[in-house]
Amino acid sequence: MDCPLIGAALMLASAFLPYAVAKDGSGVEAVSQAIGTDMSKPSMVTFTRVYMDNAGQYVASSQAYVTLVVTMAIVLFAVLTLLFAALRKPIAAMIFDILAGLAFLAQNFDFSARGVVPSGNYSWGISYYLMFAAIVVALIGSIWLFVAKRRIPA
Repeated sequence: MDCPLIGAALMLASAFLPYAVAKDGSGVEAVSQAIGTDMSKPSMVTFTRVYMDNAGQYVASSQAYVTLVVTMAIVLFAVLTLLFAALRKPIAAMIFDILAGLAFLAQNFDFSARGVVPSGNYSWGISYYLMFAAIVVALIGSIWLFVAKRRIPA
């Protein structure tokens, strides 16, 4: 019965786990030294922080803000999914779970289209795969909770 809660918690954790993993140590090491942040296994939050810190210098300002808004949306929707799962409100949990999934797909499309991840330097990290699994677990758990709340006792 706690599947939506577990899925939502994993979605939230995914924002802080490695979203990308460096393939080539030397290229990523040079970038890490230039910006002063270890970029060997950056999370979604790390990418956002680095983009915002380097807006206008290494990254276009508009791109930094797009990444910030999309990452914040993913985290916000994951938190709302977690909240409504804890309150045992399956319809609201499903809605925010789906919104988190859509925001995550938008971020993946953006990163892929710009050649950030996957690329010659990076492959997808555990967060990429865990987020998809967490979204499915939260969605199935919310549906299960919805059905369980609607059953008529025999």
